[in-house]
This record gives sequence, structure tokens and C-alpha cells, in this order.
Amino acid sequence: MQAPSPLALILTFGISLIAALLALWIAPRWRPGRMHRRTAPEHEEETVFLLDGEDLVDATAPARQFLEAAEPKGSDRARLLALLLPRYPELGEALSNLSGEGQRIFLPSDEQEGERLIVQWWDRYIRIRLESPSERHKPARIDRISLDALERELGILRKTAELAPYLVWHETSDGRITWANRAYLETARELAPEKGAPGAWPPHRIFPSLSALPDRDCLKSRRVSAGGEGEKRRWFECSSCSMGDGLMFFAVPADALVRAENALQNFIQTLSLTFAHLPTGLAIFDRKRQLTLFNPALTDLFGLPVDFLSARPTLNAFLNRLREKQMIPEPKDFKGWRQQMEDLETKAVNGTYEEIWNLPGNKTYKIIGRPHPDGAVAFLFEDISTEVSHTRRFISQIETDQAVFDSLDEAIAVFAPDGTLTTSNAAYARLWGVDPASAFGDMRFSDAMQHWRKASGADPSDPGAWERMQSFFTHHGNREKQTGAIALQDGRRLLFRLMPLPGGMGLIGFREITADPGPGGIRGKIPWAARKVRA
Repeated sequence: MQAPSPLALILTFGISLIAALLALWIAPRWRPGRMHRRTAPEHEEETVFLLDGEDLVDATAPARQFLEAAEPKGSDRARLLALLLPRYPELGEALSNLSGEGQRIFLPSDEQEGERLIVQWWDRYIRIRLESPSERHKPARIDRISLDALERELGILRKTAELAPYLVWHETSDGRITWANRAYLETARELAPEKGAPGAWPPHRIFPSLSALPDRDCLKSRRVSAGGEGEKRRWFECSSCSMGDGLMFFAVPADALVRAENALQNFIQTLSLTFAHLPTGLAIFDRKRQLTLFNPALTDLFGLPVDFLSARPTLNAFLNRLREKQMIPEPKDFKGWRQQMEDLETKAVNGTYEEIWNLPGNKTYKIIGRPHPDGAVAFLFEDISTEVSHTRRFISQIETDQAVFDSLDEAIAVFAPDGTLTTSNAAYARLWGVDPASAFGDMRFSDAMQHWRKASGADPSDPGAWERMQSFFTHHGNREKQTGAIALQDGRRLLFRLMPLPGGMGLIGFREITADPGPGGIRGKIPWAARKVRA
């Protein structure tokens, strides 16, 4: 038998090697039914998905890139539906009845000339294809650099919408949600966890009444609440803009603002309740000089209606109303009155305004203006008519008593427990040649006694007179009434008396002894020896 030639051996070895390589390449790629699960014989540039139940068994490159935009939660089918349902809301319900129809075509809800969605039933597989518009509507071809820039910008915009800390979503004119960012979806699951699982579409409508918002220019907002009652209630500042055939909504959380406003309102109510029982009228004007707080005493003092004060009048309107009711001092000319009101505001801001208003009907009001934080100013109105009346009556009584006191012939001086001269009459000033009221500083008993002794001489009939005076005003024990006599250097003789008064005070009186006292006077020789009379 002839041996095979070397060339035949080389050919046989090469054919065997090629067959083995083909087998190794085909084996891992071939599975039963593989040809039935191919996405399509179309070009790989189209967006095509092939689903087997909840699993994605095949997809073109654009389709896989499209699916990357979905959240990595749930099954492949749930992730794909989360991306498609906002534009094709009827897709979810139609998939359950697709087996009997074979094929259905869906148009986007936001633009009728956009990509069509073609869904086909292949045995037990579902084939979903996004079909581009017709050639006349296809966008012009652009270079790769511009396309990369657009893709980067699109990625930034998508990431921005997803990471925004406030709620953003789109609704159609009939109230269907077609798109929502992550903040909205998380808030919807937080407020109503029983109304939708993660990835379910459409999400729960947090604000069902917002479809009637009239402000479509994004300039105005409305405060809306959501959730349960009490502490579970959430507050948002919502605004909307027209977009296509629907509205784009924006909702910023306002829980902190609502809590601050409630705390401020409670604080104002507490202040109002506190000031409600004060007899002093209170009026606080903010930095715009509008009335923000007042108490009932203000209406009682000036007779102003509550509806006028509740309307938050300005400071000028408030003062004008007081002027109309003749409850404010008014100069002779209007110009002077306006200048007085301007000075009132200026001094109140500086914290130096304090005046007494003498009003008709014997009414007297004390007005105090004080600055408050943030440019506000507060006015306190106090009715001091009774106090002024009592003060005037007391001063009149004092003047009357002093006049009676000065009409006495006896020179009288009263000293406090610490030895200070508190009062004296005109006879005392004439006798001793000194008026304590005009003296610089307080006069004490030691100073007065020194002055008396300089103007006096020795009196042999009562040698212990000065010692008794000194003891009476320096010892505040059980003091008794006493009398005595002293002689002046001009030869006149004086009879003095010491008398204790309430509160530790003491009185001394001097009366000149005449040779002929007359009827009812001192007759005969008086024994000038010291005598004590029981108090």
C-alpha cells in the first residue's frame, strides 16, 4: 500500500483544523430555539427588545443603551415598562391581551409624529420595536463630535432632573402622569406605600387638585398639602408651566416654612393673650409702618373700631384717625402738627420719644415710643388721668398745709430720724435768719444746733437746755415731750418745746417770751427749770 504524499497529509490536517475551529465557534452560540429568539432580521441600528416573561433574552445595541436609563430595580420587563409607559400609557394593559391580537401599534401620547411602538407576539416571546418616523421627518445627520456633545448634555439634564431635591413631574390635560423624577417617585411611595410598588407605573398622584392651577407662567406658586393629618401632613410650594398638551409641575418642600409660620402665629397669639389684660394700650408697627399687633386696651383708650385696626392701617392713617377723634394734641397749624408727627416717628425709632398728651375731658395720656428689631416700632399708651389728678390734689394739699404752717407765729423745724431737716416754716426763717429751702444741700440737726448756739448766750435759769436738745434728736428710744428756755445774744428769751413724731421724726418749736404776754399769755415769772410732760 502506497503511503500518502506529504501534500495530502497537509491538506487533510488543514481541513480538520478548520472544522474544529468552526465547531468551537458555533458551539457556545447555538442553543435550541435560538433562531426563534432573535430580535429581528433588521439592522442592528434599530431599537428592538425580545422578552420572555419577565426576562430580556435579546436586544439590539441601541435597545440595551436605552434600557440603561432605567433604575436598576425590579425585573427586566418592569424596568423597560417604567421607561415606555410615560409615553405609551396604554402599553401596560395591552400586554395582557396581546396573545390574542398578535401585533399592536402604539403612538406616543405627547407627540403624534414621534416614534411608533410596535409590539408583536412570537409564540411565548414578546417583541417590542421602536420605529423611527418617516424619512421626511428624520433629523439631519450630524457629525460624531456634535452627537457626543448632545449625548453628554442629555445625560447631564437627566441626572439633574433625577438628583433635584424638589418634585418635578408632567401631567396630561386629563391628569395622567407621563413623567416624574426620582424625588416625586420616592415621595409618592413614602406618602402612599400601599398604592404602588417600586417601578410600578403610573405612580400615585400626590396632588390630585393641582390640575386646576391657573398659574401657567411659573411665576406664582400655591401652597398645597399632601399626606395624612397632623404631623404626617406634608406641605409644598407648587407651581406649573404649560408644556405640550399638559403641564409641567414643580413642588418645593415647605414643611420648615409652615412650622416657622405656625410658631410665629402661636407666639403672636401668646403675646396678644398676654397683652389683652394690660390696661396700657399697645400698638406695634412693622418696618413698613403698618400695624401688626394691638391689644384691646388700645380700642378702649381711643375708641377706635376693631375692624379699622384689624385692617393693618399705616402709622399716618392711625394718627390721622386719632386727630379726627380729637385724641391727640394738635398745634394751631396743620404744618406744625405734621412736623410733630414726623418727630414722633423719628424719636420713637431712636428710642427717645416720651410725651404727655393733655386731651379734652381732663384726660391725660402718657405716650412712649420704643424701637423694635428689624426696623419695627412700638408705642405704649397709658391713661394717667387719675394719677395726674391725685398728684395735683396732693400738691395742692401740700401747698395749703405749707401756707397754714407758715402762718404760725411759732418757729417750727422737723428733723428726720437720720437728723436731716425735712421741713420748716416762715417763722423759723425769720427767727434764725436762714431759709433751709434755699440752702445748698441738706441741713442736718448738728448744723442747725451749731447755728442756734452761735446766735444764743448762756441762760442761768436752764443750764441743761442744749444737752436735752442733743439727747432728744440723737437717741430715738422712748422719747417724751419736753420744754425749756434759751437766751439770745440780743437779750431775748425763747421758750422751746421738743415733740416726738411718728416714724422716728422729731419736732422743735421756738416761741419768744414777752414781758407782757397779754390775755391768755404767760403770766408772772416762769420757773425755767427743766420740766417734763408725758407724751
